[in-house]
Amino acid sequence: MILRRLAGGSAALLAAVVVLSAGVTAGTTSAAAGAVDGGGTPGYCPTAEGVTVVVDFQELGGGIVVRCAPGPVVRGYSGVDALQDSGFTPTGVRRYGLAFICRIVGKPTADQELPIQGNPHYQEACLDTPPQQAFWSYWYADNGGSWTYSSSSAISRDAIKGGFEGWSFSLNHATGQEPKPGIAPKRPPQSPPPTTPPSQSPPSQSPPTHRPPTHQPTGPPPSHQPARHQGGATSAPSVPPTTAPTMPPTRSGKARSTDGASTTATTPTARAATSSSTPS
Repeated sequence: MILRRLAGGSAALLAAVVVLSAGVTAGTTSAAAGAVDGGGTPGYCPTAEGVTVVVDFQELGGGIVVRCAPGPVVRGYSGVDALQDSGFTPTGVRRYGLAFICRIVGKPTADQELPIQGNPHYQEACLDTPPQQAFWSYWYADNGGSWTYSSSSAISRDAIKGGFEGWSFSLNHATGQEPKPGIAPKRPPQSPPPTTPPSQSPPSQSPPTHRPPTHQPTGPPPSHQPARHQGGATSAPSVPPTTAPTMPPTRSGKARSTDGASTTATTPTARAATSSSTPS
């Protein structure tokens, strides 16, 4: 019913519709190419400062899209403001403008057939209020609460700061049986920031390998090569004198030298040779 989808038919809302309808035209097939226009941020709002907007395309195809309208959420910040600020492009009907939203990011397209009861080839032209069998249902919720169907138009209802705005396409559902957005209106918990900065560990280093010191001689190493003098001549190494062994005397009274030459050895006097005269 129109009364369920419009803000109670109040005079104030009707006046707003008249003003808006002067500047809003019906959606065209070019709007079907429209998509998230880059406003807002993808996913849930990280804090309670913004409004999380959930769009469930249901039978239109496109799944469920969640985006954040950062706000600021102040008095008079409407559901339509949140829808647009989160990055979705809505299209209002020619007659009432954004008081009745007939497309979100171009869906349903102008040439898309919606098999509603009594008209299996229905196409949304966005001229007047969409039929009860095929329209965008509008919902809201506090964070952690439950979805509530809005009997007011999104243009006349203030969004909840830190809360949720929901849009779900309803196809062939009876009044009061419109499908809620397919996810619960609850922001996932955020990991608390660390209270202390992480300790900065020094880079791992292998302990140095200690080798026993090598004892070097204080003097130059001995050399078996002849020492070189400044003039270039070499001198023979100093060789300690050797004492030739004393060879025992031979019977001939000659001793043999170490080089094979014979030398005359003086026979030691064992007893003195004396000449004695015959005593007289």
